[in-house]
Amino acid sequence: MNILPKRINLIPKSHRLRAPYSVDHLLIVASLVLVFTVFYASYNKSHKEKQLQGELLSLAQKHSQISNRVRELTNVSSMNAAKKAQERLVQRIIGEKLNWADVFRELSLVTPSKTWLTEFSAQNNNGQLEVSIFGSTSSQSKMARFYSALEKSDHFNKMLMVSSEIANEISPDLYEFHFATPNIKTKSTLAKKGAK
Repeated sequence: MNILPKRINLIPKSHRLRAPYSVDHLLIVASLVLVFTVFYASYNKSHKEKQLQGELLSLAQKHSQISNRVRELTNVSSMNAAKKAQERLVQRIIGEKLNWADVFRELSLVTPSKTWLTEFSAQNNNGQLEVSIFGSTSSQSKMARFYSALEKSDHFNKMLMVSSEIANEISPDLYEFHFATPNIKTKSTLAKKGAK
């Protein structure tokens, strides 16, 4: 006689593992997994959208800052251009103005000894000096030296010799002269023209 060994289960029935889960349980678990997956994907997508929106906002702010800087530089550039134009205008005006102190200093330096100026007329004609000089000197050589110095000067180099003569009834001899730039009108020249 064969005696088969009997299996004895020591776990009470209430605690024993049941057979495989029912289909309902599996469907609930699958539904939960699906809902969680969809929720996670949705959350991930919204998080990425917020992150991209933040980056886009940051780029927009940087673009605005760059635009403002470009505007500032453009304004500075136009201001520099305006400033240079003003400087050129001032230089042109200064160029048209005469420094009368320089004019008289140069005249005193080129006038020889024993040479007397009896009338001096000067006008500024758009930066060009128009001059008439009447005077007398003790010799023809001094008069020639004076005229030569005027020709070599900065302010009086366009002068012409209008007249030169010996003064009557004066001893020792005195030589009178008149030097002038072309087209200048003085009281003496107008009086002489009126006398003729």
